[in-house]
Amino acid sequence: MHTTFRVHPALAVCSQGPCGQRQLVHLRQSDLDGACGQHCLLMALQILGLASRETIINIDQTRSRALKTLWQSSREHYFRGTHAAHITALTVPFARQLTVEEHFGYEGAQRACSTLADGGLAMLGIRYRYGGGHWLLAIGTEGLGDGQRYRANRFLVIDPSYDPLPLTPWNGVLNIGNGRARSQRLASPDGDSLVYLESVLTLLPKQRGRA
Repeated sequence: MHTTFRVHPALAVCSQGPCGQRQLVHLRQSDLDGACGQHCLLMALQILGLASRETIINIDQTRSRALKTLWQSSREHYFRGTHAAHITALTVPFARQLTVEEHFGYEGAQRACSTLADGGLAMLGIRYRYGGGHWLLAIGTEGLGDGQRYRANRFLVIDPSYDPLPLTPWNGVLNIGNGRARSQRLASPDGDSLVYLESVLTLLPKQRGRA
């Protein structure tokens, strides 16, 4: 058994960080906007091929009806933060292309692992021990494997609170745990912290040609 990293197949690395379709994926939120959920969702849409970076960067001028609806609906949550129900509502314009499900706790972590293995992504809703919630975008896992078996131990995440890491698809790592410990360790560019995994949103693309 050896350490193995599994990252979404649409992601590559460039000098600036994670890239898809030769475009930078990472979106950096401000310290004030409280829009980590919106940032994670927009990054996920780009990775899954449902929106381009250029369209996302100019979202207030987009001609895409789906993105325009998402943008108009998301603005009321800026500076206030978003819960899982808010994020799920924002994905409604993409219902024909995307299946979104909400899960909780350790079971949610396992569903996230399955979704990542099937070519999807997962948004992880965490809460810090000192208070305050945050969203992370899981783009892969780190685990132990031997070519036939694989056990995921940690999520590889893009954290919109931090800048991307050069030549690396992720900028944070969250322990998956074993279902017994209440808190999990999150490794970020400025150090480690203990967090609680509260909710998980799995985002799985639907097969082409299906509603």
